[in-house]
This record gives sequence, C-alpha cells and structure tokens, in this order.
Amino acid sequence: FLPRVQTIAIILLTLGILLLSIFCIIRRNLLPLQKLADHMASVKDVPTPAAIISGSAELEMITGSYNKMTDTLHKYLIELNEIHEKQRQDELALLQMQINPHFLYNTLDSVKHLIEMHNPFDACQTIEALISLLRSTLQKTNMVVTVSEEVQNIRNYISIIAPRYGGLITADVFADPDCLTCKIPNLLLQPLVENSFFHAFQSTKKGQVRIFLSRLGDELTCEVIDNGDGMTEGQLARIWERPAPHQSVTSIGLANIRERLALLYPGKNSFQITSEHGYGTCVTISFPAEGCLPLN
Repeated sequence: FLPRVQTIAIILLTLGILLLSIFCIIRRNLLPLQKLADHMASVKDVPTPAAIISGSAELEMITGSYNKMTDTLHKYLIELNEIHEKQRQDELALLQMQINPHFLYNTLDSVKHLIEMHNPFDACQTIEALISLLRSTLQKTNMVVTVSEEVQNIRNYISIIAPRYGGLITADVFADPDCLTCKIPNLLLQPLVENSFFHAFQSTKKGQVRIFLSRLGDELTCEVIDNGDGMTEGQLARIWERPAPHQSVTSIGLANIRERLALLYPGKNSFQITSEHGYGTCVTISFPAEGCLPLN
C-alpha cells in the first residue's frame, strides 16, 4: 500500500479527471442544444429550419425533427394564406357586386327621368357615359385601378347623374399629378358622389360637389366635399347606428367603402365624415399610396 498522502493525492487527481471528463461530455452535448435554443429564441415570426447540428445521434434526431416541423408549418401557412387571399377576393367581389346593381338602377332611373322630361339629347349623352363607364370598370377583373382611371370613372358618373338635376348641382374631380399613377379601389368614390347628389341638397336644391385626390408622402387622400344641407350630430351618428336590415342607401354605400378599405388595407386606412348643418359635408378617406411614381 502506498503512503496515505499519496493515496489521497491519487484519489483527488482521479476525481478531478473524472469531473473534468464529465464537464467536457456535458458541455459537448449542451453547446449544440444551446445553439438550437438560441435559434428558436431568435425567431420573431415564422420558425425557420436550423442547420443540422453535429453531435450525438439523439441531438441530430432532435434537430431533424425540428426542421421537419418548421417545413410542415411553412406549407400550412402558405396554404392558409392562399385560402385567406381567395376569401378576401371573394368578399371584395361580393362588395363590388353590391355597388354595381344599385349604381345601374340609379343610372337607368336617371335616363328614364330625362326621357320623361322630353330631353332625348341628354338621355343619349347619359347612355354614352354609361357605356364608357361600363367598359372601363365592369369589364375589369382587377379590384384596383389607377387614380387617373378612377378620375375618368367619376367624371363619367357625373355626366350620367348631373343632367337629372338640370344643372343645379355641379361636380368635378381634381387630382394632383403626383398621384395619377397610384392605385385606388375600383369605383371607391362613386357611392360618395352618388350620396352627395341624392341626399346633400334636399333643402337647398342646388350646390357644388368637389372631389380632391392628393398624395402626401406614402399616403393617398381622397376628399368628397359638398356645400349642401349638412347634417346634425344626431343625423351623422344614425348613419352608423342603423341595423343592417334597415340601412339606408347612404349607410350601405358607406359600409361598403369601409369594408373594402379594411380588406385591402387592414389597419392602414382611415375614413372620416365631418358635417355641419347648413354648411355641408366632407368625407375624407386615406390609405397607402401604392404603385405611384417617385415624388420629384
């Protein structure tokens, strides 16, 4: 037997070597796990596959299972986005269909009114404007058009609806050159112009409607302003409070616009109505300016 001191030293050395070996083995397995954990923690959105981390067979199996899970999740999210996009397009198409029949009804009613007033020239002009509007809008499969196209659409609609009022109500569209190439939902402003003609001049019987489109930075702003009767606070509140089955034409048109904006620009749009009784109403819409040429 070795002396007691040497025996203790050998035991301590053996324990030290054993502890160092255990530490190295644990570290060899924990470092790859730490890398995998750091990769998972760094992901802010959808998990991305991690590189196969060398190590034990168990560790490689865990990494492979994680990558398989992320691949499956990616495929599921792609399918989910495709379903959501199809649903969004279907909802937009339904909203577009909601506007078109009502718009056609009012247009034909205006033509009928002109014929009854023995005004065949204006009736023919109205039909020509309707044909131009149908060609430029209803035949399009896209949900958005350029501001330049929308301006022409609104002018065609004004040509359709204005003769019915014998020149007492006038309207025009003004668009900044910087925003003419920007994208805007097809026939977005038509219900607002229609509401102005049909409802804004019940008492005054005459006035002006002005539509302004402008671009401020990355935002497109549309304003429809009339100098008609205006609304009281109570009348303005009732526009939004009426239940769907009893909504007026005005409420349906406004709800349609808000829903289309929410589908096309979720969380990035605004819709405001300001009105003063006896002075008129201003409707302001803003949303991201997309497809525009760079500002000078």
